[in-house]
Amino acid sequence: MPMTFLAAVSLLQGDLETARRSVRESLEIGRSLRDRRAAWSIQMLACVVSIEGQPELAVRLGGAGAAMHEAAGTRPAATWEQFVASVLQPSKDALGQTAGAVWEAGRQLTMDEAFELALQTEAPSRITV
Repeated sequence: MPMTFLAAVSLLQGDLETARRSVRESLEIGRSLRDRRAAWSIQMLACVVSIEGQPELAVRLGGAGAAMHEAAGTRPAATWEQFVASVLQPSKDALGQTAGAVWEAGRQLTMDEAFELALQTEAPSRITV
């Protein structure tokens, strides 16, 4: 989990590349250990992709992370939940009425499916002029 919190700090500093790299490392460790505490990492990746402008993926990952927390019996601090919710809100707004269904689809993912989705997520290509 330290890599997830490094990702959060990097995200707050606007360093999406370091945030993405750190959260990926945390996810790979979580998957290898089959650790549901990787819910933190999945939620952090949801924040990263939300900021990158991938609303459907962000909301789906957010739902998966929330479900993994419940399955693990963990309850994040209110500050963490507020942080995640505030970063995901623009993605939910972008999806409009479908946001709830996308969130629920994420909640229905198995742990393996959530890891698969998270680890196959790539940064959007940047167009340079």
